[in-house]
Amino acid sequence: MSTASPNLPAAAASRLVAVPPPQPSAETRPPTLVAVPPLGSSDGEHPWGDIPEPDPEQVEALAVLVFEVVEGLRGIAQLGAAITLSAARELTAVRAARQEQRAVLREPGRPVSGSGPVRVDRPATGVAEVASVVYVGERARAVAMRMEWLHRRWRATEIAVL
Repeated sequence: MSTASPNLPAAAASRLVAVPPPQPSAETRPPTLVAVPPLGSSDGEHPWGDIPEPDPEQVEALAVLVFEVVEGLRGIAQLGAAITLSAARELTAVRAARQEQRAVLREPGRPVSGSGPVRVDRPATGVAEVASVVYVGERARAVAMRMEWLHRRWRATEIAVL
């Protein structure tokens, strides 16, 4: 009886040597999760410290960008770190619904012709609720956002385009 594999010639099968299984090493072990303290000031202050007001010009620019994303004129990735992942998911759903509506009604994408004043309200520490008006031709649309102070910057966590 031959010990050769049916797929290999006998001469090649006779040269095969069993190799022991690899031993776990530092590179193959799963990564260890380490708790990281929240970002705070180095002088031991309260982690919230003195939080600046959201810059109205940046809020206005973000409102225009959000509207352009909903209209399909800009990609969501261009908002970058200005919005959270959950806000990006919400915006993706709103954009898909708007694109379907535009396809059914055969409306073209409309660029923003201007923006109006920005309203900022601070209901709690580290939270700002902002609203801005975006003008498209002769129509006006409102963009409302809840922003939170995360990692030393204002980020939109909830977005609504009305």
